[in-house]
Amino acid sequence: MHYRKEVVRRFLADVKRQTPTTIIDVLQAMWMIAKAWNLVTEKTIANYFKTWQRVQEELHLQETDFEDFVTFDNDFAICGELTDADIVTSVLPVTNAEADENEEEEGEMIEHNFAIKDAYNALNTIKSVFLKKGGLSDDVVKSITKLDCALDVITHTGGKQTTINDFFSNQ
Repeated sequence: MHYRKEVVRRFLADVKRQTPTTIIDVLQAMWMIAKAWNLVTEKTIANYFKTWQRVQEELHLQETDFEDFVTFDNDFAICGELTDADIVTSVLPVTNAEADENEEEEGEMIEHNFAIKDAYNALNTIKSVFLKKGGLSDDVVKSITKLDCALDVITHTGGKQTTINDFFSNQ
């Protein structure tokens, strides 16, 4: 439900910007899935398990053998091979030049009049930084999801759309 809502939001945003097609790549889909999962409540999960028990009884499903479960992915490659250069760069410390560049980027906050689109672009930049620097933990994903949801709230609080025609008449 939440994922579909995100896809529709993306589609409507593209219609509003008059972008011809909505393209969702794998990375965007992963972020949308993470956001959708973080919006699922404990009550929803509990209700699902109650329903699943009934469905399982009706379908007469057989349990998977433990040995089959454990050996299912033995033939799959699970990681790439690292070259010597990759290993060396991963263990070298950050040079002073890189540290100085990072310090120069951090400055005082200057007040600007930004649009919602700018906020979404900034959030995408934050996502990219965490992806490239490898600091993407569950807590970071949840925080980014909360920011994304907060942007959704302020984006859609401008008024109430009563019909689909109202959406298209505002353009």
